Formats: sequence, C-alpha cells, structure tokens
Amino acid sequence: LEDLFSNFFDGRGGGAPTPPKRGTDIESGLVVDFMQAALGAEFKITVKRGQASEKISVKIPPGVESGSKVKLSGKGNPGTKGAPAGDLYIVVKAKPHAYFSRKGASIYLDLPITIKEALLGASIKVPTLTGHATVKIPAGMQGGQKLRIKGAGVKGRGKGDMYLNISISVPKKIDKRSKELVEEFSELNSYEPRSGLW
Repeated sequence: LEDLFSNFFDGRGGGAPTPPKRGTDIESGLVVDFMQAALGAEFKITVKRGQASEKISVKIPPGVESGSKVKLSGKGNPGTKGAPAGDLYIVVKAKPHAYFSRKGASIYLDLPITIKEALLGASIKVPTLTGHATVKIPAGMQGGQKLRIKGAGVKGRGKGDMYLNISISVPKKIDKRSKELVEEFSELNSYEPRSGLW
C-alpha cells in the first residue's frame, strides 16, 4: 500500500507525468538616449530569471524605433525538465533630443537663418548625428522650405536623410537708420507676397 501511494504521488501511478515545459518569456524596459537609438549602443542590464538575477549584454541596433522590442532568444525564464528557456524582450524607449526630431529613418532639424542669408544665400555649418556638415543656402530662400542632406539620417534598413526646416529670423527691434534702409529696400524691390492667394 505504501508503494502504491508513493508511485501515485511521484507521477508513476494514476496519471501521466508532467511533460517538460518551455520557460516563460520576460519583458523588460530600457530607456535610451535619442543618439543611442539612432546610432546603436550596447548595455548591461540585470534581469531576474527564475530565482536568480543575471547580468545580460544587450545590443541595441542602429535605427531602433522608440517602443519597439529587441528579442534575446533563450534569455527568458528557464524551462522545466530540460525544456528550453523562454525569450527576453527588451522594450526600448528613446528620450527626445534637444534639437533633432525623427520620423522613421529621417532626421529633422529646425534651422533659423537671417534676412541677409535668405536674400543673398550663405554656407552654414549644422550639426548632424555624427558630427557637422556645411549646407549651402540658395539666394532667395523662403521660410517654410526644406533642405535635404542626403544620407545624413538614421542607419538601419538603408540610410535615411536629414531635413532642415528653414525659418527666417527677424530682429524684434531695429534702430532708426535700419528702418530707413528697410523702407528704401522695399521701394527698390516692391512685390506683393499675398498676390493670388485669396
């Protein structure tokens, strides 16, 4: 009788033994800088797997989107009876940047220019993801137009571009002489920017 109960409770009697079971997946959040998400980075994180904590190396690929998941196969909770471990999913959240913004592989930068630069054109040094670039502002540049720096966007599947959103910065205060010059300029270059709009 004792052997009968022993066999029953250790899985050899009465019912089928519990089959091996794959480990459950783990999801963990990771906050990264804008540049780290754009260019890629490597981190060491601590994850609790089963009853133990483990330090795991995580490579964030270039161009990862905020809110996307990076999968690490076999780094989830351990399985039972020799079954494989689950997977670890790192949910990436990218912080906003001080002056860059991003949409997919494209990078955007607001670029204010002076009246002189808009009228006569200029060469201006601007920041990029990997350093700086010099862009040529064509004469007659209008506010609201965009300039493109090809290949200066986010790497990933191919490489995106960088777009400069042009705005024309006007002084809030000017002296009497400047006002006279503006009036003279207006007389010499008379035009109606709202013609045909309404």
